[in-house]
Amino acid sequence: MGSVQKFLFLEKKTISTRNLIPYRILSSHRELMLVADALRLGGAILSLYPDMLAPQLVGRLLPEIGSNKNIKNLLVACDASGSDHCALIPLYHCLHTPGGPLKYSLEGHQFAVFDFCLTSDFRYIVSISNKFITWDLSTSDMTRDVNPGLEGIMQQLCLSPDNRYAAAYTNNSQSVLLNCLTSEFVIIENPLSEGEEVVGVNLLNSHFFILGPITWCQFDMRGNLEN
Repeated sequence: MGSVQKFLFLEKKTISTRNLIPYRILSSHRELMLVADALRLGGAILSLYPDMLAPQLVGRLLPEIGSNKNIKNLLVACDASGSDHCALIPLYHCLHTPGGPLKYSLEGHQFAVFDFCLTSDFRYIVSISNKFITWDLSTSDMTRDVNPGLEGIMQQLCLSPDNRYAAAYTNNSQSVLLNCLTSEFVIIENPLSEGEEVVGVNLLNSHFFILGPITWCQFDMRGNLEN
């Protein structure tokens, strides 16, 4: 089964987790699904660091080795040769096992996630910290990672009704408007009256609003002040 681990590693190096279904290897349907689900749970990490394939499989599937011979052989191979790519091979069960309530692990932010929104069609989740990250909820794949280079941390996220735009403001009263289709963004310095801080933002399909405690400003989707 060492060749199975090597096969999975090479596949993970070249294709996404969504397409990595080792249907040619495991004869048992349940074992196949356990491995596929373990790969989905670790998809966010593996998309960035495919060398962590062995730690992800071992850390998630150890409880399954008692009744699943093929999985046991796979994990033995991961333990034996996984250190060729990553030295952090777990000794114990330390990650979520497939079959529980957790379906995906969406990771990628360097800081705490301060807000997130589901698109109106429930297909994607958009989250913010110092950057925007979008995930496809059907596959757990990260579909967009945009760092606008803001000086502060984004505090509030909103999406336009048509899901084309996302907007947020920071703790130092900067605002950012992101085109979710092209990843282009506009940063707007505090446009409010002197002494007012930005306390919120809102979006329509063709207008962007920056809100203060007393006043507010209206912009078009290119960041031009309208009102």
